[in-house]
Amino acid sequence: MSTWIADLSYGWPSLSGHELLSLADPPIGVIGYAGCDALDKNVSHDRLHDWLNAGLAVGLVIENGSRDLAEGAAVGAFHASKILAASQMLGYAWQSCVLFTVADFNETTNGDYAGTLAGWNTFAARVPVPGYYGDSDSIDYLYAHAPISPVVAWQSSSSSTS
Repeated sequence: MSTWIADLSYGWPSLSGHELLSLADPPIGVIGYAGCDALDKNVSHDRLHDWLNAGLAVGLVIENGSRDLAEGAAVGAFHASKILAASQMLGYAWQSCVLFTVADFNETTNGDYAGTLAGWNTFAARVPVPGYYGDSDSIDYLYAHAPISPVVAWQSSSSSTS
């Protein structure tokens, strides 16, 4: 049996904890959206607690647009504020569980990295347990340059070659 976490962030939040644990190789956790401007992306209170009650670890992620975080510190602050408010409203243990922000595109330029770093630094300074979702290059960049490294980094499938 492998150890994996189900990405239920978009289009899949209808899967219950029971359905996930019934898989031949069940996940140990899930990741779902919270705090997004598109409300239909966000996990509901009932679904979140269904996953938690099933014994699954849960991480929450905010993403409005794939390139938002590359716009810098203002987006990092906005993401932090929105996901903290959403996680509190959901009754999620935001003080001790991972909250993710994202740069969901293949970063290739110094400008991309600099913007994402500024956005990340602001997000990470405001979120107790910060996580990051992005391509492998940007993950490596943050670990090498950010004063607060992601607690968890989760790799996207965006044209990444590593």
